[in-house]
Amino acid sequence: MAIPPPPGQTSNHFLGRCLRGEVKPADIVDEIVRWNAGDRRQPIHLHLGMTEAEWSLYMQAESNLERILQERRTRHLHKPQPQLRGRRF
Repeated sequence: MAIPPPPGQTSNHFLGRCLRGEVKPADIVDEIVRWNAGDRRQPIHLHLGMTEAEWSLYMQAESNLERILQERRTRHLHKPQPQLRGRRF
């Protein structure tokens, strides 16, 4: 199973664009309509940049999109930072 890139990495998926502030969470409906009108070679969750678990959570309640976005932001902010070597100033 492919996992979408975390926030901060290049991602043209809906979730990545939403995290960068390029689209609003409410725009997900338009994105789903575009996917339905397209060739649908890619599963919807990957098209949106979600994991299967995130898509399942979204399908339970559309309001869960904010929760998914917040978890992605938190995961990005608390990602382990590389250790600096050498002298610290």
